Amino acid sequence: MPVNDAHVLNRNSPVPLYYQLLEALQARIRAGEWRPGEMLPSEAELGDAYDISRTVVRQALEGLERAGIVYRVKGKGAFLSERKVVARLLQDPSGFQANMEAQGLAVETRVLGQAIVPAPSDVADALGMGVGQPVLCLERLRFVEGEAIFLGTSYVPVALCGDLSESDIGEESLNAFLRRRCGLVPAGGRRTIESVAAGRLQAELLHVPIGAPLFYLFAVTWTEDGRPMECSQVWLRGDRTVFEVQLGSGVNP
Repeated sequence: MPVNDAHVLNRNSPVPLYYQLLEALQARIRAGEWRPGEMLPSEAELGDAYDISRTVVRQALEGLERAGIVYRVKGKGAFLSERKVVARLLQDPSGFQANMEAQGLAVETRVLGQAIVPAPSDVADALGMGVGQPVLCLERLRFVEGEAIFLGTSYVPVALCGDLSESDIGEESLNAFLRRRCGLVPAGGRRTIESVAAGRLQAELLHVPIGAPLFYLFAVTWTEDGRPMECSQVWLRGDRTVFEVQLGSGVNP
């Protein structure tokens, strides 16, 4: 297995050899040398290629495994994990689709249901309206790069935007649709997140086993004048999603 000169380990560096190898393998992964699901070279092959012990190789692979970059199969080796989508939904009111497209990821949407329903109590509380008042209920399954990642139900007060039950939202994000159709612009919101186990319906639609870990997000979005415009219940695959939160108001370094 050829090794690029840029990845040769520096034995005079204070950086431990296992960490140098970890960074070298990450660089090769970023360069596309291996595809998701493809097996990396064995511990023996990596040891020979970099002239290091298998103990050092094992430390590096364990670090990649802890970071979720690879997964290991007993008796076989280390395999490259599927790329995780980075969700910035906790501090960004622009929505899931805009968030994914900003990362250059293709998003597809399947509408599972769209109807006017009486607001359940938790939805009514979040939207500051009476229980049973009419809301648009929009159920969607979202695909990222062809893989089901996001299952969500959104609620919009009929009093804000009229009866949208027959409107063709299609592939357009709900935020973009509400801006275009109703002049509602998201300016802020509140998000709560917890880890839950997939039930039968979530497992079936997201193609995971029953009981698989999911992120459950309850979100409320409001306009610049503080009116709640939409709330959502979202289930995201735990094995394919990582949340990123930026603190402070400074520019990224």
